[in-house]
Amino acid sequence: MQLNADQTVVLVCEKSAQYKTILPVFQSEYPGVRFHGVITHSDVPHTFRQKLPRDMPISSVPTISDPVWEVKNQQVWREEVFLPEADARELLRRSDVVICATDPDREGAHAFRNLTRHYLDDPDDRLQFPVILPLALDEDSIRMEILANRTTAGSRHGEVVARGDAKRFFDYNWAINAIPLFAPLLSKAGVPQGRRWMSKYALQLLFELARRDQLMTEGDIIKLMRDWVGTGKHESTYSEFGSPVSHGTIVQQLIDMGMIERPERGDRRKRYGVSGAGRVFLELLHPRCRDADLPFRIHDWGRTWPESRPAVETYIRTFFGRQRRYSAKL
Repeated sequence: MQLNADQTVVLVCEKSAQYKTILPVFQSEYPGVRFHGVITHSDVPHTFRQKLPRDMPISSVPTISDPVWEVKNQQVWREEVFLPEADARELLRRSDVVICATDPDREGAHAFRNLTRHYLDDPDDRLQFPVILPLALDEDSIRMEILANRTTAGSRHGEVVARGDAKRFFDYNWAINAIPLFAPLLSKAGVPQGRRWMSKYALQLLFELARRDQLMTEGDIIKLMRDWVGTGKHESTYSEFGSPVSHGTIVQQLIDMGMIERPERGDRRKRYGVSGAGRVFLELLHPRCRDADLPFRIHDWGRTWPESRPAVETYIRTFFGRQRRYSAKL
């Protein structure tokens, strides 16, 4: 990529540690260039959060909506100096070159595109940007990527963004339907007020743990998610049941809700099983809420997004419409 000393160049990274690792390599390749950094994940879990409607009635379920984002300012750096009062949007708008330097995966690509869509008025992804996709963060790997001269148009960036869009669309529509529909059922199962949230994968994991009906350590449960096979009927050979980062969070979510517990407190292996509350909750669900192949479906929808959007909408309407009718009979 061609950079010169008259330009203001922004490196968009997911984490400040990533920026601090990449910056010196760019500086050595382009002495005199003014580098800035914008960190997409400077707030936990990130600075683009899905904004969910409050107090949505059960009568509105099932519903479909485009995701609504709550955008917060990102961390801004100038060379090695953190600028706590700087405005990330203003910096990106006045910069000469914006480089995608996130992780080379769905989360990184989508985080970068969220910035450009919201801050650079590029909702249709018409703008293209330099991108580096290092598989490792050693100096040689980063330098090779800089010299490769890739852009978001000439790489698989668009495909990865599409996968992120499909997942975010599904997640948003799952949430706006699951919150009003599942909260009363979780209440009946005895889940405390502040814990009544059932994510898509926590639900499928709970179904699977109940089906196996055996005590498992947290490590065993995480391995189950990592090696998820579903029913074996889905055509795809790939599934992504959460991520290595989210596996522990999913297990903790079920523990905090009281859906799984350690029935033998003196058990040194600390094994968990589905609790009475967990079984009560599952009994309140339509049997077809169990969908062991959901991770495979989400992956396939991402491969063909946005053409797959009607299939996602049909799934959401069918899943939550069926459960709403079932709940009305309880």
